[in-house]
Amino acid sequence: MKEISLHILDIVENSVKAGAKTVTLEFSWKGTFFSLRITDDGPGFPDSIKDNPTDPFKTTRKERKVGLGLPLLKDSAEQTGGKLRIGTGEKGGVEIEADFDMGHIDSKPIGDLADLMTTCIAAWPKMNWIVKLGEEGEILNTAAIRSELGEVDMGNRQIRNFISEQLKTDFKPLNDWVEKISPSI
Repeated sequence: MKEISLHILDIVENSVKAGAKTVTLEFSWKGTFFSLRITDDGPGFPDSIKDNPTDPFKTTRKERKVGLGLPLLKDSAEQTGGKLRIGTGEKGGVEIEADFDMGHIDSKPIGDLADLMTTCIAAWPKMNWIVKLGEEGEILNTAAIRSELGEVDMGNRQIRNFISEQLKTDFKPLNDWVEKISPSI
């Protein structure tokens, strides 16, 4: 995958397919390291892959016998001197953490995270999406938006456009950090 955001999209799609109702994405950075944490409230890994979820030949997919999402994410992190950690979330489900040294020559671009979240909301408007960003804390919680506005259709173009513009502003500290470290990349 060309960008870290595409790895994230693959992981959250698996969460949705597994039956999660809420997916939380946390992004942070320090020095030249970018870290992401994805947690869901789904059923967790099935016993058939629980012992080694990064084995590409152990998958829950029915249409093909290979699952490359986690192995590719692991490879992308490790190529930069980072690492991947996989476990069970505090409330069950799956927890995935990955660190990337963005100063490493083999690092991939992060991609447009505001666009990623807008895509997720459009693709799965009934899901609860929570995004936390570094010291800013929570910048998006679609359940809170629904609570405030009533059972609003998150797939509504005007709402998505509003959220997209807000996320572009909210992700500015991360984008500024990427720009700041870019000369060292």
